[in-house]
Amino acid sequence: PTDVPAETLDVVLCWDMFNYIERDVAKALISAISRQMRVGGMLLLYTASRSFVPRDPLQFRITESDQIRCQNWSSESARKSAVTPRALLELMNGWRLVRSLHLRNSMQEHLFMFEGTPM
Repeated sequence: PTDVPAETLDVVLCWDMFNYIERDVAKALISAISRQMRVGGMLLLYTASRSFVPRDPLQFRITESDQIRCQNWSSESARKSAVTPRALLELMNGWRLVRSLHLRNSMQEHLFMFEGTPM
């Protein structure tokens, strides 16, 4: 969101979204998050490590019982976006990679800490 004041966010979760956007959009998104993130804030990204992802992004909602429920699931596949793990790291100026894990479900988890906008 563009209406979030600068340096007010502590944590941002991007679950699966970088699989569906192109590099220029990812760059703009990371730039916006960087403006809104406090120094020391964390960004947790989940990306697919397989060649194909579902055609439509998964949608989740929090239920009344504080559970997360998947709204839709498509078995149709689409090509993965241009934002490869290497490209993602190249976009993360001002961020330090804290941890990167390959999960059993073919997802890659990346935890970044914001160190401030590079000069």
